[in-house]
Amino acid sequence: MTTTTELLTRYYALFTAANPSAELLLGVTAPDWRNFGSPGEDADAAAFAGNVAALRAMVPDLKWEVTQIIDAGNTITVIGQGSGTPAGSLFGTPTSGSFTIISIDVHEIADGLIQRTRHIEDWASALRQAV
Repeated sequence: MTTTTELLTRYYALFTAANPSAELLLGVTAPDWRNFGSPGEDADAAAFAGNVAALRAMVPDLKWEVTQIIDAGNTITVIGQGSGTPAGSLFGTPTSGSFTIISIDVHEIADGLIQRTRHIEDWASALRQAV
């Protein structure tokens, strides 16, 4: 049986993978897993991996660390810290420096897999720091 720590380690490996792909989420997320960010943002594994790949293209040295795990049974909250130096621009805004931000992810777990993920990152702070 996969532990929560092992499951989360495999999930967050996507953020530092040289080639982020949905295949990295196999055995970690349920086949019908959905990722929710901003209101109206709903992505499956392939779309989410594509978003991560686009982010890694903007920030080639992106690092994402888990700083705290709050385990409430079938709901796991992860506090994380992302950092990096954008390669020219971040979300279309020219940059000249690096950033460090926090994130909050809430994962719903069932049958040993992540069923749903809801997340928020402080991208406004990233832009303020990197400009």
